[in-house]
Amino acid sequence: PSDLDLEDAARALVEGGARHVFVTLGPRGVLWVSRQGACWKPTVPVAATDVTGAGDAFVAGAAWAILGQTPIDEAVDLGISCALLTLHVTDSVPTTLGPDTLAAAHENFLARRQPLPPHDSTHPPAREPAAGEHL
Repeated sequence: PSDLDLEDAARALVEGGARHVFVTLGPRGVLWVSRQGACWKPTVPVAATDVTGAGDAFVAGAAWAILGQTPIDEAVDLGISCALLTLHVTDSVPTTLGPDTLAAAHENFLARRQPLPPHDSTHPPAREPAAGEHL
């Protein structure tokens, strides 16, 4: 599906009552849609060992951060960091996972993140939120 199709589907879920919709797109990052708009959150290039569990890790990390009152844009970044950790191991969860490992991975991700990826020419690209912004 095109970027427009994905964003339209996510918007339909928001219109149906969801507060936030996250669409994980592998190396392209995450599409985040809420009533206030849509944002694309980029990831970093990585040579994946195994993708099993990456989506689950994203959801777990983002949900944990949201429950801890972390702003949504930062929670999405933490979710991406969790997903990236799972890509380097053959198990769905790294055996070394813990607060220190996650903090180091998150710091590394934020330092390496590149600008937003290109989008379909059929619709204007969503923007990345400002730090602490709530969409």
